[in-house]
Amino acid sequence: MNIFVGKKYYLKKKITKKDIKIFSNLSGDKNPIHINQSYAKKMGFGKIVAHGMLSESFISAIIGNFLPGPGSLWAEKKIKFLKIVREADIINLESEVVEIHSANNLAVVDIKAYNQFRELVFDSTNKIILSKNIKIKHNKDQKNLKTSKNFQKKKIRIKKNLVVIIGASGGIGIEVTKKFLKKNFNVIAFYGSDNSELKKLKKNFKNLNYYKLNIKSKKSVDNSLSTINQIYPTHIVNCYTPKIYPIDFEKISNKDFDHYFEKSLFNIFKIIKECVKKFKLINHGNIIDISSVFLKLPEQNLLPYITFKGSMSAMIKSLSVELASHNIRANSVMAGVTDTQQISDMSNKQKLLLAAKTPLQRIAKPSDVANVVYFLSSNDSDFITGSSIDVNGGIV
Repeated sequence: MNIFVGKKYYLKKKITKKDIKIFSNLSGDKNPIHINQSYAKKMGFGKIVAHGMLSESFISAIIGNFLPGPGSLWAEKKIKFLKIVREADIINLESEVVEIHSANNLAVVDIKAYNQFRELVFDSTNKIILSKNIKIKHNKDQKNLKTSKNFQKKKIRIKKNLVVIIGASGGIGIEVTKKFLKKNFNVIAFYGSDNSELKKLKKNFKNLNYYKLNIKSKKSVDNSLSTINQIYPTHIVNCYTPKIYPIDFEKISNKDFDHYFEKSLFNIFKIIKECVKKFKLINHGNIIDISSVFLKLPEQNLLPYITFKGSMSAMIKSLSVELASHNIRANSVMAGVTDTQQISDMSNKQKLLLAAKTPLQRIAKPSDVANVVYFLSSNDSDFITGSSIDVNGGIV
């Protein structure tokens, strides 16, 4: 049997009442939530709850029979239980070899278990002593999947903060970039079309690198993912917004939604997800999205745009829950109308009227937004996640 980094195995098991009863007798754990239907309902579980160790025991089945396979011995395990398992739940276990330590004849296998709703039940990392019958295969095509000589998995320590910024060439994006550069962050800036301001910044800040990104192009997004794969970011800030234009409700068509949504939402998620992979390795991270005051106070003729921004806001809120256990925070900055290229079509009179509606009697400057973004990136906000901070001059 061969083993290599990246090798995977999948196992599916349905939890039956009989399984739970047998495990209860075998382990001696007679907790009534595991064996008494009425008690389990009374406690609010609905059905009998399976022992956590019952679900975990399937890890042993994978290790001993399939990955790495016969003759393997469990040496060490780290596991987090995230969801309870009930009678009749279906558990899908996904295992993958993530490291091979040739010198010590050890492999590290990550095994995750999901229920039928794709909710993560547990997440485990397992160190396995390999049998002499298992041959270590070094696949040259797997350039990014390397084996290690050391037994202990090295803890990655970041000496300097690194922020990835999407939409770095827009009015808010360039101010956010400047703010982080002045605060001595390393900055990876992804821009859409115009990099002239980034070029100017590069002359004074050697800690800036910038790359073109067409958020709707698979090739361009793949290039950005490759760039992130080679670094260890500590923060990601999304400043990207498609060009905003008004459209009468009766005239809205599929192309108006496509203008905002087509591939954009999912590709932004893909870039965030790539950063999250690195955040998990360093055990902290920060996700910040520039949202809009129009979610709070919608304006007429902006329905597709507001819907897009609402989707991003919901994603950030959900990410804050999904990733909290990994010390990763996710927040939004709800910017008021800001003096950028996005409102360049407005006349001075229209801008003055907007300012008059604002308690502070002016529209937002890009630096106002950048200052709050930096606050959310700092340790001063380390207990804030899943939040949206208004930067709108007092509009309520």
